[in-house]
Amino acid sequence: MSRRKKNFTSILPEHCFWIYHGPIVSDLKELRGALRGDVTNEQFKHHVTKEKNDFAHWTLDTLKDKSCSVVLKKTCTKKGTIRALTECLSKYE
Repeated sequence: MSRRKKNFTSILPEHCFWIYHGPIVSDLKELRGALRGDVTNEQFKHHVTKEKNDFAHWTLDTLKDKSCSVVLKKTCTKKGTIRALTECLSKYE
């Protein structure tokens, strides 16, 4: 029996995530791409510290993906966040 993949979430423009002085992303793929690309460590640290994780909150509150939010909360590095997003994205078709 194969595991059923989750449906990928698309959101309206007004619910996009605005990365500090950076790109605007509307889903997990775009977030991972932005983090792999032009998002600096300073921009990343604006959203993720040991005390907070804006990406995890957005994933839970806006994308309604609790399991991915839990995975994202466990990391506070850019590299770890990219790895967590890759893990989350593997659950989608």
